[in-house]
Amino acid sequence: GHGVPGAMLSVLVSTALEKIYAGNSMIDPASALMALDGSLRSALNQDSADAESDDGCDAAIVRIDPAAREMEFAGAKLGLLRARADGSIERINPSRLSLGYRDPPHEKPQLHRFYYEQGESFVIVSDGFTDQVGSREGPPRAYGYRRLHELLARVKEQPATAIADAMRRDLLEWQGPQLRRDDVTAVVFKPA
Repeated sequence: GHGVPGAMLSVLVSTALEKIYAGNSMIDPASALMALDGSLRSALNQDSADAESDDGCDAAIVRIDPAAREMEFAGAKLGLLRARADGSIERINPSRLSLGYRDPPHEKPQLHRFYYEQGESFVIVSDGFTDQVGSREGPPRAYGYRRLHELLARVKEQPATAIADAMRRDLLEWQGPQLRRDDVTAVVFKPA
């Protein structure tokens, strides 16, 4: 969401996640997303047949065990991009469900568990990033994942802040005079 409704939903999500993890710090990301879905539906009074609103969100949760170099990921419409040391970019796809809406998800988000290598970079972006219309030449079109993959392959060895800066600059250059159509969020991290 946008504006005040989006801000209020962000507060609800943050509070719900604090409660979920306070109750069970070892809950896996997929189970935490399902608990978040139920908490949001209840907090927004959307868990009854006569609910008047129908709001929700997309979300992703990552849990990292640095000692074992193991990562767990689950996403509800938000995927995880993995820039490997060999230059390949892997997209770990999210489940195609949103959280908190009147109709509960028909399935649990998929839990991805994998080992990572030192120096790998990880990125999560909202659809506002990849859907931003612009062009360097020719007719305006969406930025897309292909461009993001190419950019990440070029900057993957840089620190996370430098990768985020490169992403911001590239998106703004791509956008040019086109209007921003959606919020743009990017999370970039390099686990130890």
